[in-house]
Amino acid sequence: MQGQFEVSAIDLSILIGYRILSRVLALWLTRGGAKDTDGFFLGGRNFIWPMIGFSLFATNMSGPLPNSRLTQFRRAPRAR
Repeated sequence: MQGQFEVSAIDLSILIGYRILSRVLALWLTRGGAKDTDGFFLGGRNFIWPMIGFSLFATNMSGPLPNSRLTQFRRAPRAR
């Protein structure tokens, strides 16, 4: 090991600033919010089709992909 890793004040301020900014931005973007279940689950039906397609693609890829990769390494080798 070449040296010690130290967390300085600038590192902490960047991390804390990022967390605060992400929370404030999320609250600001959701102002007005969903007034009913249609607005909450369907976004008020205001989405365009590319966003719906991207959401479906990302949802389908995110779940099974890490699990399938992990099972490849945990399985015993097949006998030939």
